[in-house]
Amino acid sequence: MYLSEREQSIIDILLQENAYIPASKIADALSVSTKTVYRTIDKINKDSGSQPLIDSKLGDGFKLNYEEYVRKKSNKDGFVKNFTPVERRNQILIDLLFRSPNPIKTTDIYNKYYVSETVIYNDITMLNERLENDNLNILRRGKYLSINGNEVDIRKVLINTINIFNLDHLLSKESLNQSDTEFIISNINRMESQLNVTIPYPYNINIFSHLYILINRFREGKVNVEKMIDELNKPYRNLIQENMEIFEWAKGIIRNISDYLNIHLPENEAWYLFQYLLSSRLLNNNSKENIQIRRGIEREITEFYIKEAGKALSKDFDKDIVWEELINHIRPMVNRMKNNIQIKNNLLEEIEIEYEELFGIIKAISKNAENKFKLGKINNDENGYLTIYFAKYLEQMFDTKRIVIICTSGIGTSELLKVKVKKAFPNIEIVDVLSTTDFIDHYNTYNDVDFVLTTVNLEALVKEAPILKEVPIILVSPVFGDRDKEIVSTFIKSK
Repeated sequence: MYLSEREQSIIDILLQENAYIPASKIADALSVSTKTVYRTIDKINKDSGSQPLIDSKLGDGFKLNYEEYVRKKSNKDGFVKNFTPVERRNQILIDLLFRSPNPIKTTDIYNKYYVSETVIYNDITMLNERLENDNLNILRRGKYLSINGNEVDIRKVLINTINIFNLDHLLSKESLNQSDTEFIISNINRMESQLNVTIPYPYNINIFSHLYILINRFREGKVNVEKMIDELNKPYRNLIQENMEIFEWAKGIIRNISDYLNIHLPENEAWYLFQYLLSSRLLNNNSKENIQIRRGIEREITEFYIKEAGKALSKDFDKDIVWEELINHIRPMVNRMKNNIQIKNNLLEEIEIEYEELFGIIKAISKNAENKFKLGKINNDENGYLTIYFAKYLEQMFDTKRIVIICTSGIGTSELLKVKVKKAFPNIEIVDVLSTTDFIDHYNTYNDVDFVLTTVNLEALVKEAPILKEVPIILVSPVFGDRDKEIVSTFIKSK
C-alpha cells in the first residue's frame, strides 16, 4: 500500500489521538478543505483492502483503527512511504558504490523517485560535497553516473552509509538478495557454532554488512584490490598467532565466498575480515566472556573509565560488576581504532537524550583517555556504547516483568524499540530481541517470560511456536508511541 505525503499526514494526526477527530480539525492542520480530507480518507480505506484503516462516526469524525494499522505496518506488503531527500540520496549513493567504477544510466537509477533534472543536479552536488573528505567523487558523463575512488574508501563509505541510514532498508527482504543473505548468515552461524561464541548487536551487523558489500562489490564492480603484502610485520604476525582459530575461520569464509561467486578472491580479503572479527565482541557461550586475549592496555583503560566515572558521579562502582561487560567492549574498541574500523550507534540520539549528563561525563573521560593511552579519537558512537554500560548500574532496580521483543529482522528497528521500551518502563527486563525465525527456532528457551512484545502479527505462527498460546502477546508499532505505551501500561496494571 503506497501512502502519499497527504495520506501519511492524516494518519500521523490520527495517531496522536485515541478519540474521533472532526474532519474540520484535520483540514485546518493540513491547510486543505474538509472535502479533500473526506476524499483522501476514502482513498486510504479503498487501498487498505477489506478492513478499513480509518473508522468514521457521524457527528464525531474519524478515528484510526489502530490494531489494523499495526497489522498493516507489520506486513511486508504494508505501507510504502515517499523517500525523503536524505533517504533518496543515500540509496543512490549505495547503488553507485556497489557498481563502482561501472557507470549506471541516470534514468535507471532515478526512475523510481520521480524527480526533476534540477533535483538530480542538486543530489549529485550535495553527495560530492559529502564525499570530498572520503577521497571519492561522483562523475556525470552524458547519460551515465559513476563513482571514482579506491577500493578501501569505497567500502568504508558503503558500510558507514548502510549502517547510518539504511539499516532497516538493507535488512528488509525486498532490498536484499536472499541467496546472498542466507549464504552470509549460514557462514556466520557456522562460525559461531564451531567457535562456541555469539556475535552480539551491533557487531553482527558490521560483519554482515562487510560480507554483503564484499560479495556485491566483486559481483557488480571491477574491484581494484591492493596486492597482499608478502610478509606481515611482527605485530600483525603476533596478532594472528594469538588468534589463529579466528584467522582460520576468516580464511575459510573467504574461500567459501570465492566458491560462491566462482571468483578467486585475493588473500588480503581474509585479513580484512580477520580485522573485523577482532574488532567485534565475541562472547563465549559458556562463560559469556570475550574469547579474545585481554592485554595490559585494555585492563588499564577499563580501570581508568571505572575510576574516573566513579569520581565524576561520586559513586563507588562495584568494579567486579562493571568490569566484565566494560572490558569486553574496550578490547574490540581498541582494535577498531587501530584498524580504522567504525561501528555506527543507531541508538546514539536516544542515549544522548536519556543519559545527557552521563554521556557528557563519558565524553570527557574518553578525551582524557585518548591522551593518556595514546589512542585515536574516540567518537560519539563509541561514547554512546560506553555510556550504556555505566547507565545500567546507575538505574534503580524495580520488581521486573520479563519480556521478549520480536521484530521482522530482530536487528536495527528492534534495538531502537528496546531502548524506547526500557525508557518508558524501567521495571521491564528485556530478555532478548529476536527475529520471528529465531523465536520459532528457540521458543522453548523463553517459556518463563511474562509477555511477548511484537511488531509482527504472530497469529499464523501459533502452530510453529505453541508457547504463543500460553504467553500473552502485545502487538505494537515499531515507533512505540504514546498509544503503544498506554496499551502496555494497561496490560501490566491488569496483572
